[in-house]
Amino acid sequence: LAVCPAWGKDKPDSEKTGGTSFRAYDGKQDWPTGNGAQVLTEYSVPIYLGVPNKSYRVLGRIVDDRNDGVEVVGKELGGFFTGEKKKLRNIANQARRNGAEAVVITDHPDVVRALGVTERELKKTSPLGQDRQRAVLAVKFGLF
Repeated sequence: LAVCPAWGKDKPDSEKTGGTSFRAYDGKQDWPTGNGAQVLTEYSVPIYLGVPNKSYRVLGRIVDDRNDGVEVVGKELGGFFTGEKKKLRNIANQARRNGAEAVVITDHPDVVRALGVTERELKKTSPLGQDRQRAVLAVKFGLF
């Protein structure tokens, strides 16, 4: 399994928020935009379901990479019992804690390709219950 050099390890001070953690991104910042993304505004930062219609910079990816022992049991039970609203709240809080202005949840092929992660990796580390093949990105807006 190849490791993308643009992805950092979890920040040493990155706290878990509902099983989520933050992986910093340091790579090319040329992301696609689009029209018609649904925006959820009831969380600590807006959550875009699809790529936004304005330029943005990816600060990192929000993940849930619990994959062994008791941790994986917690992840699986959380996926079964935790509602989507609570998962989205945890994702938004993790993004905000790491300086993001918004979250982008997308499976846009240009984004997935630029991130250098496989669909399997997205599914394995997804903090989402549904749409596990989507990347969950912490972003800032503007030209950089």
